[in-house]
Amino acid sequence: SEFEVPDDFDVARWSKDRDFVPPPTGLVAEVLFAKDAARFAREELPRKDVTELPDGRLVGRVRVASEVWFVSWLLQFGKGAEVLGPPEIRTLVRDTCRKILAEYDRPAPEPPNAA
Repeated sequence: SEFEVPDDFDVARWSKDRDFVPPPTGLVAEVLFAKDAARFAREELPRKDVTELPDGRLVGRVRVASEVWFVSWLLQFGKGAEVLGPPEIRTLVRDTCRKILAEYDRPAPEPPNAA
């Protein structure tokens, strides 16, 4: 017999406080979210990994099982998120931003011809 998902099942509610368990060597990044970005970060991070600041900002602890995933995830917040530590993750984000900026410091390439 096949498993049937109950009609009232809400995946967002089910997964809200479930943690992704990183490998034992996984790092935890500490990220400062600006007030404008804090609302969105609060929706994505488990409550136990969030510290609300009196001025509306928040500090989130994010498990970094994949550096590529983490940088992509963080960049969605733009200047509204800053890695406080550890230093190697802060350096990774800085270096990635520099590489992105270098792409925009040169003229845009011609778009490829449609086949």
